[in-house]
Formats: sequence, C-alpha cells, structure tokens
Amino acid sequence: MPGRVLVVVALEGVDAARLAAAFGISPYEAGQWARRGGYHLHRAAAAAEAAAERERLAARGIAAFTFDEAAVRAAAEPEPALGGGFDGRALRVRTPGGSVDIAAADLLLVVKGPITREHPSTDNLRWARTASLDPGFLFHLHRRDRPRPVEIDPAAFDFGAHRARESSLLEITGWITSLAAASPVDDGFRRITPALAPAPPAAAGAAAGPEDALRTSDARPPAILDNVAQFRFYSAWRGAAERQARLR
Repeated sequence: MPGRVLVVVALEGVDAARLAAAFGISPYEAGQWARRGGYHLHRAAAAAEAAAERERLAARGIAAFTFDEAAVRAAAEPEPALGGGFDGRALRVRTPGGSVDIAAADLLLVVKGPITREHPSTDNLRWARTASLDPGFLFHLHRRDRPRPVEIDPAAFDFGAHRARESSLLEITGWITSLAAASPVDDGFRRITPALAPAPPAAAGAAAGPEDALRTSDARPPAILDNVAQFRFYSAWRGAAERQARLR
C-alpha cells in the first residue's frame, strides 16, 4: 500500500494492565510485553489512521512513534562492511562507497541478532524448508548523522594482515562491546520467529563463501533461504525509533 506509515510503541515503564487495555491482548501476553520492554512494531496503516492511533495511545499514557514506511525501507539497505579493524578508539571499515570511521561519539545504536539459514526443497517452488545450514550473525551500527547503518557480517569480514585472534564473531563482538560501551545495544531480534526469504546477493567486493557458488538466477528455487531481510527491516525501524526518541 503506497504511503503507509509504521506505528512503533515504547514499552519501557508501561505496566501490563495498561498494555492489555490499550492493545486488547491477554494479561499473560501483556505481562510478556511489559517484561520485554523496549520498542514494539505495532502496525502499518495509512497516514491518517496511524496519526489517530498515535494519539489514542498517547491518551492512554503509551508513547508511540510514526515513520514513513518507504523511508524505513530505504534505511533497511545497509552499507556492508567488507573489512577493516579497530584501534581501541574507532572502528575503520571498508564499504563499497569507501572507508568509514566510526568512533563511540558517532554511535546512535547497535542492533545485533542471529541469522537463520536453510536450503529450500528443490521439488517445488514453494521453497519448503529442509536441513538447516550453519547460523550467522549480523551487527548494525547506526550513526547519528546517517539513516543507513553499517552492517558487519563476521563470516564475510576481511581482517587483512591482522587476522582475528579467535573466531571472527568473538573478535568483532569484542570490538563493538568496547565501541558501544555508552550506547544502547538492541538484541531483541533473537526473540522474533525467523521469516525466511531468498538470501540477498553478497556485497560487491566481499569474500565469496562456498555457498555463493550455489546461487542461481533462473526459475529454480534459490540456493539459500535466510532471514537477513527481516533483520534489516527490524534494524531500520528500531534505528528510526531511537533517532526520534533522542529528539524528544
């Protein structure tokens, strides 16, 4: 639907009874929401509907944010980090657009989460799931002055001459833990049921993995299904919410 607006609600500090009344959910589910806290993507609607819903929730003491869906989807196209390193003060990475330096003061938010990967069935085009592949993990670094985050995939990150001392994931986790010591880190994606779709192509210049040779461009099912698109969309609206909350 063109012109849709996303409604995101802030759950922090809202008691379960108020959530149950506002959203028409069971006391148990409301309790789960209240314990989880953070932000929740409530719905997508036409602009007038979304504005009315925001006002309705505000009248019940629940903060809500509205975002143009097209802008959020544009921010869901991250800048992939192809490689780089961390000097203890700033992260310097190579992206298809050039070198990017990210210091702690530049960070607005870090979003991280696990990636599920599976082979589809080759028997039909409904892409029925078969055996799982090794899982992945993604980090999105949202900067204060850019709507699109920098995406780091430890499995496709080139450390250059300074190779990871341990696993790539542990090495990069350590970098981001140091860099984001004073910034919010969102790991709520791990609680979301994976919605698998054809895996996006590898970024230009990224090291090719053994699975890339299996990707096809004809009418057959894709070689890999994953929830990368789902993670990117989650990260995009979560970044938009953080940015708007800071402006309040």
